Amino acid sequence: ISFVFCRIHTKSVQLQKSLSNQLVIWEGSQGSSISPIKISQYVRNSTKLTPKIEGVLVGALLSDGWFQKEKSNWNARFAIKQSFKSFEYLWHLFNLLSYLCSGMPFISKTWKRDKLFYALTIQTRAYPCLNELYAMFIVNKVKVVPSNIYDLLTPIALAHWIMGDGAARNEGLTLCTDNFTLPDVIKLMNVLRIKFNIECSIHYNVRKPRIYIPKYEMVKLRGIVGPFMVD
Repeated sequence: ISFVFCRIHTKSVQLQKSLSNQLVIWEGSQGSSISPIKISQYVRNSTKLTPKIEGVLVGALLSDGWFQKEKSNWNARFAIKQSFKSFEYLWHLFNLLSYLCSGMPFISKTWKRDKLFYALTIQTRAYPCLNELYAMFIVNKVKVVPSNIYDLLTPIALAHWIMGDGAARNEGLTLCTDNFTLPDVIKLMNVLRIKFNIECSIHYNVRKPRIYIPKYEMVKLRGIVGPFMVD
């Protein structure tokens, strides 16, 4: 009986692995699958990014998102922290990325100019599937605009960039690119102009370059990113 059980159990494990290799993640919301339980190396290595989720991460990285690596040979994890005022967007983002997370978003508080501010942080597990984006966006521990940003900046990435770092100004839109160098900002502007046919210019804020998209381009921009924006 033990011998028969072992053979059945072995075939069951083999079947599960075979099926898991054939699974295709639905391109919509992944649904919440967070778990504090430690996952196996097999599951960690099998977890992939769909084109949609890669676009979401690219847009978030162009705004306030960042990568963490404890050691150079470890896997990367993604994190983003924003004011609690952005809760609606952050909750939308968490719903998309929850299958990569081990826990819920957490609240932190900071005193700034004698005022108490609350922020919400989303953090994923460390995964091999994040290492490729890490190598593109992080150079010598500094976040940069990748050389292949033309391919990476899809409409969904542009939507998440706007939701994460956009601000209304003079009926147009400002993208707060303060943390990027001027050459990186010009690189982003070239993609907006060539790939999306959106005119834009540089406006400085305390000597930091920001991208401004004028009022007359907003109808065109809404047509591109509208389907991916939070209501």
